[in-house]
Amino acid sequence: MHPRILVIRFGSLGDIILSSAAIINLRIAYPGAHITYLTKAVYLDVVRMIREVDEPVSHDVVDGAGQLIPTALALDQRNFDLIVDLHRSFRSWCFVKTITASHTIKYPKRRWERFRA
Repeated sequence: MHPRILVIRFGSLGDIILSSAAIINLRIAYPGAHITYLTKAVYLDVVRMIREVDEPVSHDVVDGAGQLIPTALALDQRNFDLIVDLHRSFRSWCFVKTITASHTIKYPKRRWERFRA
């Protein structure tokens, strides 16, 4: 069975574009995987241009916290095997905690090191 992978990155435009390298490497590592990319609605067209992404999905801040849980529960029904959190925010943490997956990978942003530099 092919793995189902959820990638989370809400923005900005440059970060969405830079995340394409990670998506390409996921596709190389898991050639038959179904890759879903969760982002803001404004970036859906950009995500659609990353040909390794099978399904772009959106959730916006304007949807509010009240919509976060229903969106996460709907995604949880898809039975992901792997979640790749490239955003590392409170919002992405809520998605990671709500959606069940066998494995989770979180990108280390190293905020403290960047702040000190």
